[in-house]
Amino acid sequence: MTMQLVERADTVRVTAGPFRTFSQIAEFQTTVARLQGVSSARIQSAQRGVLVLDVDYDGLVPLHVRLRELRDARWTQVQAAEDAVEIAVA
Repeated sequence: MTMQLVERADTVRVTAGPFRTFSQIAEFQTTVARLQGVSSARIQSAQRGVLVLDVDYDGLVPLHVRLRELRDARWTQVQAAEDAVEIAVA
């Protein structure tokens, strides 16, 4: 009998904005992608300053909690669920 362990990453939709520049969007995406437990952060759309990322996450701590650890004064979480997080950027 053989056993195979398969890691399962959940995809969490992260919506953030409004951003003023593309460099701010890139910085946010890179920051999210570097979080522990994140295997990818793919841009689904970036229109009118609003970024939508699909984040593959397999951490034990929920992603919305992990995002709070960034403690960036420029944004705050508005809404959080297991499969979606909404962030307001100042």
